[in-house]
Amino acid sequence: MKNESVVKVTHSFVAVAGSLAVAEEIVAAAGGIFGEYMVGGARVITDPLEADEADLFLCFASRIPELAKSVPEKKILGINMVPTHHFCLTLSTIPEKETRWVFCNSHNSAQVIIDYCKQFGLPMHNFAFATYEDTPETELLKILKQAGCIVGVTPMVGAGGVLATRYGQYLNENCHIVPVKRVLSTESIAVIYRWILNLNCQLEMSIQVKNKSLESALRKMKKVQKQLEYESTHDSLTGCYNRRYFESVLRLIDGNNPGFVALTIMDMDGLKPINDTFGHAEGDAVLDKVGKLLRGCFRKNDIIARIGGDEFAAILPDTTENTLLRIIARVHKEFEEWADAEKRYSINISLGYSSTKSDCKSAAQLFKEADTTMYLEKARRKQVTNIT
Repeated sequence: MKNESVVKVTHSFVAVAGSLAVAEEIVAAAGGIFGEYMVGGARVITDPLEADEADLFLCFASRIPELAKSVPEKKILGINMVPTHHFCLTLSTIPEKETRWVFCNSHNSAQVIIDYCKQFGLPMHNFAFATYEDTPETELLKILKQAGCIVGVTPMVGAGGVLATRYGQYLNENCHIVPVKRVLSTESIAVIYRWILNLNCQLEMSIQVKNKSLESALRKMKKVQKQLEYESTHDSLTGCYNRRYFESVLRLIDGNNPGFVALTIMDMDGLKPINDTFGHAEGDAVLDKVGKLLRGCFRKNDIIARIGGDEFAAILPDTTENTLLRIIARVHKEFEEWADAEKRYSINISLGYSSTKSDCKSAAQLFKEADTTMYLEKARRKQVTNIT
């Protein structure tokens, strides 16, 4: 008799989506939650599916009615995926006038991208669909040849996706590809955790108590995650962004055509005497005041960062020269009023700026030009002070 070694998988799940690439994206995201507890596989929703293929079927919540025609609904978990903040940040560097062609397999999938953009408050008047199932081939190829910006989920428009493998030869060489990197939503993680607990918990456990405990743990986890994300991108003293985050945003300008983007470099004048006379605690309080003052002068979507001991910088995306000059005037006005009101010490700020007005400058060029004009203003202020 022939001996055969059979490894039995106790638990398994199948991710089902409109395309295999997106299903595999779900498997990767859910696999990070299940760990070694469950083995996952990917299937296309149009394939023949059997209820005994897996213990659990994962699909987007909108797909549940369609999947329920093949497998029992009690074995289906509906999930959602949300984009990382990097997507919104990247898309904001593309000129607003540029039409965003949403590339997906169908209009229903494309609508998901539109919904993401609505959540981030992005302008909606310049989005259009370019779907390879619903758009006629000749029209689709014409769009791809002329498109300046294409948006889509990473499995579709990323390396190895349909856009590159099937239509790469037709793409406009100057086209900006903006992939939507996604993660499971907090609510979806909660749904999966609840399923795991329900599968293994003892029968006498109270479902109500269990859910409250889980939701409390998820709230704490979400709070910790938000705090960690905040600390990784912000300066702990002033609440402004830190230098690492500032440089990561500045690098997005390189190799792109971001429209009119401005950069300001701001250096405090008078911090050292404050530290020497009143102590570093007072100096820290002044820096905190400067951070609050600057955030009140710039727009909500501007990136204001502390990039050195007493040096700040700001990136102004999608702005105009008039707006830039108004903000600079506002900064000078606020600092002058503060300096006039403060009797214990002298405080002011030197500000230099640059922009992509003349051409699409590199990040290094923008920074150098703004830094140079800042030091020229600092030298001019010292000269005026010495004369007076």
